[in-house]
Amino acid sequence: MAVYGNVNVKYAPCKSAAQLHSAADYILGKKKEQLSSGVIKTKSELYNAFGCNRDNFANSVLMTRKMHQKKYSRFFPRDLLAQKLSISFHPEDNDKLTYEDAYKIAEDFAHKFFWKKGFEVLVAVHVDTEHVHVHFLVNNCNQKDGSSFRRGPKELVEMSEYFGEQCRSRSLTHSVRDSFYNPDKTREERTFAESQMEKRGKLSFKDEIRVFIRLAMNDPTTQNIHDVVNMLERTYQSMKDYPR
Repeated sequence: MAVYGNVNVKYAPCKSAAQLHSAADYILGKKKEQLSSGVIKTKSELYNAFGCNRDNFANSVLMTRKMHQKKYSRFFPRDLLAQKLSISFHPEDNDKLTYEDAYKIAEDFAHKFFWKKGFEVLVAVHVDTEHVHVHFLVNNCNQKDGSSFRRGPKELVEMSEYFGEQCRSRSLTHSVRDSFYNPDKTREERTFAESQMEKRGKLSFKDEIRVFIRLAMNDPTTQNIHDVVNMLERTYQSMKDYPR
């Protein structure tokens, strides 16, 4: 049976040089707010880059794009310059995992899925949270031929499966799962509009339906599914007749 590790690709990509520099600085803990607050994101022995200088990653990305005659914007989001990804381990495996172990796994991961295919990548283990995790910043422009980096469902399955096997081989039992990507398959994805309504304290259309169904099911007069449907129909009809 296949096992999977937590590979996260749900990050906004860098679409301007400003965003690219900001992302690289964040990963290395070099943003002004991080430095002023004393936050330590990583350590010198826990970050590296493939294909370029690890402390000058953003400029290397821009140089590669220029080499392949690809345009980019300095401040305005326009062209996809770099992709963000991460892998994370479960806190309950902390007693079996050192930062050095995580870095070794991350280097192997980066070499296999990025640099081996010709994409420069910045790798950094973060040490400021309870769960050990690693960030990757991947040049979207292939250093060899200028092609774009792909991170679709097929690639995500491959990365998650590989990471899961790496965790299992190190007895990191809490960091693997037998389902793909989402640990809670019963959880429903919410649209942007639904999320915004939730923030404003309002019910979405789906949430209203759930409320009416729950009320109908809990009503003492309903004995079966037909009673529930009939009550929902009466509720719907009364709402239509109610003057707005």
